[in-house]
Amino acid sequence: MKSVQNRHFWTEVGRVIAGDVTEKTAEHLNLSSEMLIILEEGEFVRGEPELVLRIKMTPRERRHIYSHTWEILRDFKFSRALRIYPWDDIELYFPFFKDKVAVIPQSFSSRIPHIERAYSVVGKSSAARAAGWTLWVVMGNWDEEAVDILRRGGVRCCSLDGLKQVLSGESS
Repeated sequence: MKSVQNRHFWTEVGRVIAGDVTEKTAEHLNLSSEMLIILEEGEFVRGEPELVLRIKMTPRERRHIYSHTWEILRDFKFSRALRIYPWDDIELYFPFFKDKVAVIPQSFSSRIPHIERAYSVVGKSSAARAAGWTLWVVMGNWDEEAVDILRRGGVRCCSLDGLKQVLSGESS
């Protein structure tokens, strides 16, 4: 379910994990009481970051990152669309998955600021890891500030040209 509340929640979880909690408190974001409790009392799992970032996609390619990602994942026998619930009533959507590996394509377009998107990805990555999943984020574009947030948050991410490599286990 796409909602502003969910987007703000994942972003705030990412801020907590990256150590960048601001004065903009969660109460001002109109989060549910359960989300507020998780932000205040949650124990978040931060892993070791793995970044395989090479070639950025063009703006035109980024508009189709979902289909470009699926073209590669199909050959690796991935399935589409899975929803997990790391906490009651808090949904985490994986567009692609296989076994306990999930992949989320992110264009990092200008529609949502890169920093906000990076924090959100950090939050989702932590929740996936806590639920026993390995999450890879396929990035179409990035800047140094977003990459720094992803690194501090322990995210595994790659550019589209590195996806086959990480899925084959050759990235380490």
